[in-house]
Amino acid sequence: MEKREVFEDYFVTAAEQGSGYWAMFDTDVKGTSEKSASEILFAKIWDNGEEIAIVDVEDPSTKLGTITKQAMINGYDLLLRDYPDITVEDDDDDLVFDAEVADLWLQYVVLKEIVFG
Repeated sequence: MEKREVFEDYFVTAAEQGSGYWAMFDTDVKGTSEKSASEILFAKIWDNGEEIAIVDVEDPSTKLGTITKQAMINGYDLLLRDYPDITVEDDDDDLVFDAEVADLWLQYVVLKEIVFG
């Protein structure tokens, strides 16, 4: 699995399943019949270098942070530092993409620490 695919899997899983209880994308991007809104957002960040703001789901006027390509990479490094058993570096097929892990990753990306259970 290529690096881009790894980050896209974490991003889409967090956006669609794992982090909706605390995070909301501050954008009006809509999905299409071919790609979900989260897939489109990921491409904007990873491929085009855009920054996407994350706001508090309970108070959208509160900006929690910004997602960038580098923030995704840094968040992954923090995840592996604090949860070394999450993934096996030598075998990408063993990467874990469940909603809970994706949520942890997104918290590291946006907040630089785990804030929400």
